[in-house]
Amino acid sequence: YSKPGEDVSEYDWSRLPQELLLHIFQYLPLLDRAYASQVCRGWNQAFHMPERRHRTKARAAFWNAEI
Repeated sequence: YSKPGEDVSEYDWSRLPQELLLHIFQYLPLLDRAYASQVCRGWNQAFHMPERRHRTKARAAFWNAEI
């Protein structure tokens, strides 16, 4: 977690779990997802995943997440 005023540019965003990324992607317009897919290979793979699989995988991750 970042603290107020902390520089988050040093985080390795490419290591974001794919389930979380898919959950975030579902809220982005198509063009923004296309831009985000250029960040790294993992994000590109998530972008090219079929839409139905996005929703299913993100929903499963949400309900199975440990809090």
